[in-house]
Amino acid sequence: MRLQETRWLLRMKNATLDPDEVLSAAEEQMFGLGNSGFCVSCGEEQDGVDPDGRGDECECCGEEAVYGAQELVLMGYAG
Repeated sequence: MRLQETRWLLRMKNATLDPDEVLSAAEEQMFGLGNSGFCVSCGEEQDGVDPDGRGDECECCGEEAVYGAQELVLMGYAG
């Protein structure tokens, strides 16, 4: 992860994401047909997000804070 992106993440509102929900979505991406991602600003789940998606625009709040579920696991949002 780039230093600039890390600094931006630390300044975020950091919406509460359910770790079990993120992990379940990541497993569905790996073993099924799911393409879910989550907005780390507002917490909204979104479909059609690449597993390694970073900083996509949120359909709900408009922030560029949507990450793929697998990417969120790597970032520590799920155990």
